[in-house]
Amino acid sequence: CLVRPGMLAAHFDTHVSTIGAIGALGFGLMKEMLMPLVTGKMWLEVPPAIRVNLEGAFSPGISGRDLLHHLVADFGPDWGNGKVVEFGGPGAKNVSMDDRMVICDLINYVGAISALFIPDQVTTGHLAAGGLEQDFLLPDDDAEYIETVTCNLGEVKPTVIAPPSIANAKSIEEMLGTEIHVGIIGTCAAGRLTDLEAAARILAGKKIKDGFKLFIIPSSNKTFLQAMEKGCINTLVEAGAFISSPTCDFCYAKAIYLGEGQRAISTQTLNVPGRLGNLRGEIYLASAEMVAAAAVCGRIEDSRRYSR
Repeated sequence: CLVRPGMLAAHFDTHVSTIGAIGALGFGLMKEMLMPLVTGKMWLEVPPAIRVNLEGAFSPGISGRDLLHHLVADFGPDWGNGKVVEFGGPGAKNVSMDDRMVICDLINYVGAISALFIPDQVTTGHLAAGGLEQDFLLPDDDAEYIETVTCNLGEVKPTVIAPPSIANAKSIEEMLGTEIHVGIIGTCAAGRLTDLEAAARILAGKKIKDGFKLFIIPSSNKTFLQAMEKGCINTLVEAGAFISSPTCDFCYAKAIYLGEGQRAISTQTLNVPGRLGNLRGEIYLASAEMVAAAAVCGRIEDSRRYSR
């Protein structure tokens, strides 16, 4: 709750766009970062906006990560270049705060400079849990958008980002059966309580496939403790997962190194060659549900099969 709806924030890292989940606007400034650090001010050109109206609700086994990948598949990696993507519509109330965070976190997959969800009852509930009340800044009735699209959440399917880049979105039908050796659930794009709960539901009473390595990285110590209280950590450990303390080290080759020709399925942010230390290792990006499903059988599987 350090960031509130309506705030404007700058950061060196592009994933500051995560704060759009509560209706704030974050920009990654890179080399220009010195200006707001020193002066408290920054210069930027007001970007055009794309409006995404959401309808319906996710099917079991589908999450915000799949929606983000779905947008890449439908509109391409340059769709949002120089723009901010604004999410709203009647279906937005069915998108949890955790799912909003991952969607905004990875909005650079469609080239956008940032994203936000219009504050609503989900935002109110999130702030209330932190003991806060907030007046919301909402779009004007006559707000202009460079493009408006509608997305039915019920039609979103498991979607994978395949090597060698975040532009390579593939349907689950194209990826089924791909052999996988390593699974990672964590980084700033996952590892939240809903991710750990989803993985635990899929792995409850099961063992990960022999030879498969599953790494679970809670996003914070608070999340770690909540997952322990709910029994998620016990379930994941009993299934054979390795539980790490919160860290970014599994998003790049500091805590893990892929072997020659190995494949990983991960919730991390990038899948460029060498991201996990080996230029010949392949990284498939997917939801926590997809990672957990792969851990059961050692290959890419439809997460809906395990979530009904």
